[in-house]
Amino acid sequence: MHIPCNVGSRGYWCSRDYKRQGMFVPDYRANPRINGVKLNPVDFSTKTTWSCRIFVGFNIGMRQGVTMPRLISLVKKIRIDQTGLPNSTFLTQKGIYTYTEGKYKGKYTEEKGAQVIILNAPPIQVSRNDFEKQMQDLGEAIARAFTQEQVVVEIQKNGVVQITHFVIPYAKKKKR
Repeated sequence: MHIPCNVGSRGYWCSRDYKRQGMFVPDYRANPRINGVKLNPVDFSTKTTWSCRIFVGFNIGMRQGVTMPRLISLVKKIRIDQTGLPNSTFLTQKGIYTYTEGKYKGKYTEEKGAQVIILNAPPIQVSRNDFEKQMQDLGEAIARAFTQEQVVVEIQKNGVVQITHFVIPYAKKKKR
């Protein structure tokens, strides 16, 4: 049922055909159990939540070489090894990446990519330092498996970035 109304100090309503109308004064006591709607129970709450976003580009060189199913499979395997559970979320995105070395140095590519989002929350909650180390290891494994120059690992506390790591594969030596 659709009731157009203005809920101010007095509410006015009318039917869709404008044949019926009226006024009411709301008492502002919401009843979430009207029409069988039930309250959504809270399973648990935390005051501090650590999380991580890992940014992954899907190009290898100037062509696409990574796919979302391959990324999901890799993250699932590593998270099960790390914590026993694969809990993670994936968002697809597009971005522009400028190469900093190699034969494509100075060139850029528009590429598909993803964010891997992981919460450090029960039932797999670990210390902040262990979580950060797990995320660095995951970022390195992604960079190595998909031949990425680097993967961005962003550690957050309550949704605010605390530190950003630019992770490269272990086999790769950075020239400075």
